[in-house]
Amino acid sequence: MLLVKLRTGLSNELLSTLFGVSNRGRVSVHTNAAEKALLEAFVPYHVGFEAITREDVIEKHTTAYARTLFAEGKRDRAILIMDGTYIYMRKYYTDIHPTNFI
Repeated sequence: MLLVKLRTGLSNELLSTLFGVSNRGRVSVHTNAAEKALLEAFVPYHVGFEAITREDVIEKHTTAYARTLFAEGKRDRAILIMDGTYIYMRKYYTDIHPTNFI
């Protein structure tokens, strides 16, 4: 139920109809329980910097190409490349509709 809610953005009322749940309050209970379980049992072990060791990054996720470009060929360097592709930046009305002053 949580996956369907996240993927579709459907309201709890529609989800209760879709899954045959007696009322939309029960949908909220189910999705909250699934979210709590994910946060406790999945996220700490699979998401974030605590989920992987430096040695794993070096051994399993560093290509020879990256090592040559960024670590002078040394095998003991962890290489992390980050960009801001998915960082939310608030856009102001003036950025979208600039005013021209003459």
